[in-house]
Amino acid sequence: MLENLISDHLPKKNYEFQKTLSNNCRVDCIIKSSGALDNLCIDAKFPRESFEKILNSTSKDEKNKVLKLFRTDIMNHVMDVKNKYIIPGQTSEIALIFIPSEQIYLEIFNMIPEMTEKFYELKVFLVSPTTLWIVLSYVESILRDKKISENSKFIFHQLKELTNEIARLETRIAKMDSHFSNAQNDLNDILVTTKKIKNKKEKLIKLDIKT
Repeated sequence: MLENLISDHLPKKNYEFQKTLSNNCRVDCIIKSSGALDNLCIDAKFPRESFEKILNSTSKDEKNKVLKLFRTDIMNHVMDVKNKYIIPGQTSEIALIFIPSEQIYLEIFNMIPEMTEKFYELKVFLVSPTTLWIVLSYVESILRDKKISENSKFIFHQLKELTNEIARLETRIAKMDSHFSNAQNDLNDILVTTKKIKNKKEKLIKLDIKT
């Protein structure tokens, strides 16, 4: 499910599965974008076994016992993710733990709501398919804005060159008026300049800003 969600949203160059980091730890997925979310690590090794023990408990005492165990497992896993996948200067300052079920995701916060503050403190967050979709949509918008920004520079450069060609055209027209005897040569110059303007216009028309 994690692979499908990510591949459906992002270009292949902007993510990598089973990436080995500089500390020799292998993360399930890393998202490459820009800014605070660049090299965002996503872990998919949720301790589901201890969670299922809670659901299968048959008494209150048993449930409290396995709930305590689950809380410990979650905390240990969050710390493990923080230590492995948050590398200053190399990865994002936050990391995500993917929970493949909306129901399990909601149940976790219902069972251990006090853990929310710990997640913020450690900068490791649980995400469900829906919340991951929101994150990926945000990353997608970052990549789109970056692409538009890059193309804006290209458009500005083309318009600048186009302005220069127009100025050159005006100069040549003025020259033709004042030196009519050389009209044929000036007309050839005008045709050359006009062709350059047409080519630059076509480049702008064909510009693709899709991600």
